[in-house]
Amino acid sequence: MDPAVGLVQAYLRLNSFFTVTEYPVVWQGKSEVRTLTDIDVLALRLPDAQHWVGSGSQQGKALDCDPILNVDPPSIQMIIGEVKEGKARLNPGATSQRVIESVIRRFGCCDENPAKVARAVMEKGSADTRLGSHPCRIHIVVFGGRGTHDSRGFQLIELSHVVQHVIECARRHSEVMRASPIKDDALGLMALLVKLDVRI
Repeated sequence: MDPAVGLVQAYLRLNSFFTVTEYPVVWQGKSEVRTLTDIDVLALRLPDAQHWVGSGSQQGKALDCDPILNVDPPSIQMIIGEVKEGKARLNPGATSQRVIESVIRRFGCCDENPAKVARAVMEKGSADTRLGSHPCRIHIVVFGGRGTHDSRGFQLIELSHVVQHVIECARRHSEVMRASPIKDDALGLMALLVKLDVRI
């Protein structure tokens, strides 16, 4: 896995998202089947999801979500993520209506016409819809280096911010990290840096 993608995956997981990385979107035409693109990261957060650490009967604590993600606890939130180590930019293939519609159908994130919702996401960077009784927000987020350019309405999050959030979370909850067998490579590295008191 690309290290920047791994870092973003760790960040989203700490914010209570389930993730799929490097997801291929396949299209069948009249004479061929081809891959339209790979989506760097897809993330889904269920209503009232929490990265929960229990401590006794009915008690515990939840890790705080990063405010920059604008999480609405009662809502389903879906992120279509593009990851760039350099200047943050969108891969045109990842933001076509065909690709976005395929992703929406894969996750089953709306009761409305998926093509209509995909068109709204493509044009505005996000769309608000519903799944049953729950509101659902689908949006594109570009994770990139410094010197970001015009995002055409898509949310931009700098990778430096992602690193700082993961490290701060590992530092603030170091006792939890030490007690956990961390299988996520990026999160494991950040937790090790905190344990060794290495400052970035």
